[in-house]
Amino acid sequence: MEEKWSIEKLNGSNWNTWKFQMKHLLIAKGLWSLVDGSEVLASEASVAAVALFQSRLHKVFATIVLAIDSAQLYLVTSCEEPKQAWNALKNHFERETLANKLLLKKQYFRSEMKEGTSVDQHLKHMKDITDKLAAIGAPISEEDQVVTLLGSLPRSFATLVTAIETRMDDVSLDYVQQALIHEEMKQSEQSGQLSGAESALAGRPLRGIRHAMGQHVLDAVMWVIFTVTVQTIRHAIRPHALDVVMSVIFSDIVLGNVNGTKQR
Repeated sequence: MEEKWSIEKLNGSNWNTWKFQMKHLLIAKGLWSLVDGSEVLASEASVAAVALFQSRLHKVFATIVLAIDSAQLYLVTSCEEPKQAWNALKNHFERETLANKLLLKKQYFRSEMKEGTSVDQHLKHMKDITDKLAAIGAPISEEDQVVTLLGSLPRSFATLVTAIETRMDDVSLDYVQQALIHEEMKQSEQSGQLSGAESALAGRPLRGIRHAMGQHVLDAVMWVIFTVTVQTIRHAIRPHALDVVMSVIFSDIVLGNVNGTKQR
């Protein structure tokens, strides 16, 4: 029983991924040689050999067609053989024009990672563009990839970028990518710890603060804060009325504490 494999259909935006997966799918099925042209039918082949060869051609052609989204099928409807269909797709998605190269290079060298974007997502974005450029004969050197990647990072990675720039002579693209992933994990952990500390502080009961400072000290601090605040609005209401209010509040705080102390 033949093992079944499936890949995402070619939809117009995933050519590089689709091409890579389809090639290896056909290799696994023993059919890729019919696409790259390395397998041809011998002129003196028997009737049985011809029938087998045609059957394999139909099989590989069907595999390619069934893995293409219906919106892209027009690219291969006039093809009769798998090699012809493959070349038609390649010529369409890998147009080696100057305009296409310029467009992709602009996209690559102007790439920017915004704060909040995951490192993995940003690396995939840049890798996709370099793959497209390599496919049309305009590969980006590893050194340029390192420099461009470092220059595309947000301010939160500034410390790491500075550290890497001090040893640029022996830095590989893989090293930089791993360093970015590690830095993102560290920042995430630090952010979690900070949020936890803030939550714990915000939720600390007032009686815990009173216990740490002492009731009388806390009341004195609160009274000073209250007095300063009131002075800023003193002229907004009648002074005598304000003094009465403050006296009542002061008496309530102080006398309440005295009574509490006597009871204890």
